[in-house]
Amino acid sequence: MSEIIFPEWWGKDSISHFVSSAHKNCIATLINYRDKPIIDAMIVVNDIFNEASQIRFNIKNEPLLPLFFGRSHGCYLGAVRLSTSGQVAESYALMRACIENGLYALYIQSEPTDREDIPKRTKIWMERHDNEENTRRCRKEFTYANVSNNLKKHVKELWRHISKLYTFAIDYGAHPNIQGAITTSEISENGVRTDLLTSGDNLVCMLSIQRTVQVGICVLSIYELIFEDRFRHIEEKLRELHTYIEKI
Repeated sequence: MSEIIFPEWWGKDSISHFVSSAHKNCIATLINYRDKPIIDAMIVVNDIFNEASQIRFNIKNEPLLPLFFGRSHGCYLGAVRLSTSGQVAESYALMRACIENGLYALYIQSEPTDREDIPKRTKIWMERHDNEENTRRCRKEFTYANVSNNLKKHVKELWRHISKLYTFAIDYGAHPNIQGAITTSEISENGVRTDLLTSGDNLVCMLSIQRTVQVGICVLSIYELIFEDRFRHIEEKLRELHTYIEKI
């Protein structure tokens, strides 16, 4: 990429100023914490996502899997950007989306596909927006309880980790709950002050970075269940990261 030449007005309006500040925070966080193991883990998680993206998909039996996998990876990177920039509460919304994409992928791929017609779950998901009836049917089929319990049937320990991370994400920013609302806010007699960008040396910022990495590890573990033998050449890298999720 060629060097960006910023116009004279850049940084003088509220949006370009915010974007510049967030970008600087990302750089500062990664530089200042580069010697911490959690940053190494963050990088390895992304490297595994990149390697797994090269796995050959079965177009007939896995038509939607590349979509869910790509969105999981994108949500992980989005959470990385937000957590390192100091948009702490907002990062949890992407962590939640990362988890849900993985759970949806497993739920759809868990349905038998040894028939010629489109499997029921695939059909329901793809036809969600056709009409109101289909929308209601999709919402009923793809509840969090359904997709979560499906993971529980596969690996109970991974389900426990995912459940804790999902609840944490809901509490701390993926839903307007009190913990997320006050994470980077200060309430006083003068009113409420909210920091839209928190410095990287803040404890809540470091926690969001840690949670981002843990979500990435657990979601990759979901895809490992789906890919099975195709994941063997990178499973050892993922296994080495499991120390980061043992105490969730």
